[in-house]
Amino acid sequence: MRFFCLVTFFLCFISCNAEQNPKKEAKVKHEFTNKLINETSPYLLQHAHNPVNWYPWGEEAFAKAKKENKPILVSIGYAACHWCHVMEHESFENKEVAKTLNDNFICIKVDREERPDVDKIYMNFLVMATGRGGWPLNVFITPEGEPFYGGTYFPAESKMGRIGFKELAGRISDAWKNEKDQILARAKQAKNALVQNLDIEIEKQKLNDEIFITAANSLTKSFDKEDGGFGSAPKFPPSQVLEFLIAQNFRSNESHFMDMSTLTFYKMAMGGMYDQIGGGFHRYSTDKIWLVPHFEKMLYDNAVLVPAFLNAYKISNEKYFKDIALETLDYIIRDMQAKDGGYYSSQDADSEKVEGKYYTWEKNEIDKILGEHATNFNKVFGVDEKGNFDSEDVRRVTILNRKVLAPPIPEEKVNFWKKQLLDVRYKRIHPLTDDKILSSWNGMMISAMCQAYRMTGSKKYLESALKSAEFIFAKMYTADGTLLRTSRLGKVSEITGFLDDYADMAEACTELYESTFEKKWLEKAVALTGKMDELFSAKEKGGYYFTPSNGESLIARSRSFEDSAVPNPNATAAWTFIRLYSLTGDTKYRIKAESIVEEASGGLTQYPRSHMKILRCLDALMKGSKQIIIAANSQKDAQEWLNEASRTYHPSQVVLLSGAREEGYMKDKKMINGKVTAYICFNQVCKLPITDFSQFLIELKKK
Repeated sequence: MRFFCLVTFFLCFISCNAEQNPKKEAKVKHEFTNKLINETSPYLLQHAHNPVNWYPWGEEAFAKAKKENKPILVSIGYAACHWCHVMEHESFENKEVAKTLNDNFICIKVDREERPDVDKIYMNFLVMATGRGGWPLNVFITPEGEPFYGGTYFPAESKMGRIGFKELAGRISDAWKNEKDQILARAKQAKNALVQNLDIEIEKQKLNDEIFITAANSLTKSFDKEDGGFGSAPKFPPSQVLEFLIAQNFRSNESHFMDMSTLTFYKMAMGGMYDQIGGGFHRYSTDKIWLVPHFEKMLYDNAVLVPAFLNAYKISNEKYFKDIALETLDYIIRDMQAKDGGYYSSQDADSEKVEGKYYTWEKNEIDKILGEHATNFNKVFGVDEKGNFDSEDVRRVTILNRKVLAPPIPEEKVNFWKKQLLDVRYKRIHPLTDDKILSSWNGMMISAMCQAYRMTGSKKYLESALKSAEFIFAKMYTADGTLLRTSRLGKVSEITGFLDDYADMAEACTELYESTFEKKWLEKAVALTGKMDELFSAKEKGGYYFTPSNGESLIARSRSFEDSAVPNPNATAAWTFIRLYSLTGDTKYRIKAESIVEEASGGLTQYPRSHMKILRCLDALMKGSKQIIIAANSQKDAQEWLNEASRTYHPSQVVLLSGAREEGYMKDKKMINGKVTAYICFNQVCKLPITDFSQFLIELKKK
């Protein structure tokens, strides 16, 4: 096995981004064009004119590999991935590297956001083999799809003891020709390990209150008391951890839970990871103080952070948290929503081939724009001649960060200055926007918009959510109830939805129902969860598989309960069932949620930090969900009551409007003596009805 001893894995944890805009290439004459030219993904289109003979993932590539008896290179990334773009320039645009690849391999490019099922398998292989992973992900597999070697970023040429991609490809080609039997045996072993690891069964555990204490203690131990967050650099926004801590503060009245979350909210929002001028959060902080971000912006990060900030505001009444949440949503509506309604996926870290150039400032620029007001602005946002970031184009620039939360000047002036800088920034060359629309990520953002609407009463957030939802159901939802994964520029892909698409959109529909009281949204939530049961249920085991039973057959089928950068879709499914139980009173939904949590109990007990959303589901099941039902002749009559109820925090709560012709479990929730009447219930068991508004406000504050 000489080959496997010689080659070393090279890994890079930096997740990142690419910058050429394929939409601007239409009239340019290119020397090379490969089979990616007909794809919709911006990431794939970025590679459509590489000299590498790329194929999209599909039967054609695998059939060719089998016919020609060649191994396959699967290269996986996404449009906002900086090091994916670096490797494209260094290796995939290199004619010598391309010749080696074209002569000896069948090459497949995958957008991990379009095909998370493929990414899960091969990233899992890499982590099993090396203990780490990242993107770009480059894996060599057999024509049957079984992996035998992988890594992340490789330079084009070998140097400084690091193997280059050209040399690596040559060695793998030689090994395939001379040691094929050993490679195939190794690949078969890898496949068998993947099958077990992607659907691992951990012995179920009995769950009780101790699990919350264990989880909280583990968070306390890793908490950064100085800068917030957990652990050291790099720091990713811990949205689900923060939601868990807020819930535990509510349940226990132990202030240190809220102290941990509050400090983290402040540090994230005041640091450079938050776009102080335009709103919205960058992907993560490269340092422990939340100052220097990786500058890409992802739709999903912002979608899960907004509800956390809104809940922090409900508990603390700290206006700053609400402002951050709403600024973030305003950015999404302004920059990340298509005219036809869908939300875009991401924005690049780079512009003009320089990471962060769009977002950073030289002091003299600000001085020129703001004139006599620049001094005060610079004090608030930490701007000086030295700067705080070494730009790749050798400039000393500043990443704006909030040094003073309460400046001795009106906040209105600060916002006016921010608007002036934003207007100037808009004239710069923008980072690439990955304008493909993903069902799951749209579902998460719809939920965030709905929660903001109910808390503020501002209809622009509901209108934005409705535009996205109407687009998804008009363009990406088939007559037989199948949800499709992605679309772009009016072209819907044939990729059918995965578990996260169904779970996130079903939750979004429950949020839309609670926001509009239009039964069509409740009906869509019920339909989506029904289709989820049909296509994804792991009936003999519990929970759901990530891929549908009628989908493409890959070498392994994954089923997990751990959160990643986003909540685990099994956890989202359980959370949606809890909401449906509260919205309909149908106990079958509670039973479904309990089944998922029970199946996850072993992993939840051993690794609570990785199961935050499942823990929140357990909290709701064990400690109770809350229903607030307002009976009135019309929504207008009940609006003040609905608003107050929606502004009150509870870890698992729905607010409903009961009219004169209700069915089901709300049919007896009627007005008393012709007055607006409130019913406050826990797990469908209601207190005495309330007709006095002042008494209603008192009852809302009780736990």
